[in-house]
Amino acid sequence: MRKLSPARSLLFFLEELEYSEAALSADPLTTDLAPPFHSRTEEWNGVFQRERLARRAVVRADAVVAVRNNLLDTLTKRFSAVVLAEAGGERKSSFFKRFFAEAPSDFIARPLREQCERTRDKLIPEIEKQPDDSPLKSFADRLRAHVKDALSALTARAKSRGENASAADDVTDWKEGVQKLRAVTYAELLKIAAE
Repeated sequence: MRKLSPARSLLFFLEELEYSEAALSADPLTTDLAPPFHSRTEEWNGVFQRERLARRAVVRADAVVAVRNNLLDTLTKRFSAVVLAEAGGERKSSFFKRFFAEAPSDFIARPLREQCERTRDKLIPEIEKQPDDSPLKSFADRLRAHVKDALSALTARAKSRGENASAADDVTDWKEGVQKLRAVTYAELLKIAAE
């Protein structure tokens, strides 16, 4: 008896189960061995659905993170343009460096979580120190909202990845159960053949 590769899809395993169930049901000597295959086939739908929903959640969470990252990047670029204008076009001025120790393009190229933390912990407090009539002041609330949304998206993505890993474990367990069923059935078939 050949062992099925665990890397094969759930659909492949389903087809193997259905084939085996039909074959066992067709022979009067082996019909008693078919019901466990039917039971495993019935379980397949739930396992497949959970895996599909978990994968879907990860894909959707990745999309939300990408959009939130883009929104934060776009606002940060606008903000850096206003900072540069306020600094008289001098990137090396002490005023510009209060906000950006590095080029704004390098700032937004950082991993999203790090960019959010730096925005929250460095940029926003520095913006809030500005005079009320500063054009920079209006960016504080918008940056804070984008940071909050981006961090929420990262948390949701981490959660969906955890659920996806759990669903993948369920798939592995189900496949291992199919492998054991096939091995036990093969041993029973050998007994029938010996008789």
